[in-house]
Parts: sequence; structure tokens; C-alpha cells
Amino acid sequence: VALRKNGVQDLLSQIDTLLNQPPVASGATADWVEPTPEAIRAYHREVEQLLREAVVQEGTPERLTRQLDRVLLHPMVGPLILLGLLFLMFQAVFSWAEAPMDWIDGGMASLQALLSEHMADSLLKSLLIDGVIAGVGGVVIFLPQILILFLFILLLEDSCYMTRAAFLMDR
Repeated sequence: VALRKNGVQDLLSQIDTLLNQPPVASGATADWVEPTPEAIRAYHREVEQLLREAVVQEGTPERLTRQLDRVLLHPMVGPLILLGLLFLMFQAVFSWAEAPMDWIDGGMASLQALLSEHMADSLLKSLLIDGVIAGVGGVVIFLPQILILFLFILLLEDSCYMTRAAFLMDR
């Protein structure tokens, strides 16, 4: 071993000797023997047995799924159903969410009026009423629309309609 510049030449000569030898794993021989046809067949039988044990065959699709696919993926009816669902989502997000949005807006206006009545004019009053409450109210007012949209996305995803719609649009 080369420690403190002693044995460096011996180490370099040993490295050169090892680099010039052909690579052989320890305990292995460099001679390759071609396997017999029986050994190859036995190997393939073992692989096929392992595959039979490990791979599960897919089942046939359920009858309801096939019937839904027949209707929802139909070239003429499928896009009409998709447009109908998108229209329903649009209506839900913009029309059905109007009442909860009005409630939230009214609640924020009432809170602003309450603070305006009971607080003296100051920077803190302006910060709370015009800054915090108006800012939070401006964001929270969209919560009903967001929740309705996410509800529809959840239902469409869980019913596997999103994958069918993607397949339909890919044609």
C-alpha cells in the first residue's frame, strides 16, 4: 500500500498488471457453454409457469358499463350528452350559486355596517371595513361557485364520465 510516498511504484505496477488482464468475475470461468435445447425448454416452461401465477387475466366489462358506453360514446348522441352536461354545469355554477352568493354578500355588508356603526373613524376602522372585510368578502363570495363546480367535477370523475368524454373528444 502506498502510504507517505512509500510503495507508489509497486502500487502503480500492480494497477497496470490488473488493467491488462481480461475481466473475469471471481470464481467464474471465461468459457461460455451453449445451453442444450432441453435446458432452454425447461427455462421457458419455468417462465410460463411464473407468468401464469403472477398475471391476472382481465375480466369482461360489466353489462351496465357496456350499455353506458354504447350510449355515451355514440358518435351522434355522445357529443349531445356532453354538451347537455356542460350546459347543466354552467347553469349550476352561475344560476344556482346566485342565492348563496347573495347571502354571503349580504352578510359581509351587514358586518361592514355593524363595524361602521360601532367604531370611531380611524385608520383601523378603514383597514377593517375597506381592507380586510371587503377583501375577504370579495374572495369568499365566489366560494359557492367553486364548490358547485368541484362537486360536478367530483361526480363526473367518480362516475368515469370524464374518461369517456376525453375518449369522445379524441375521436
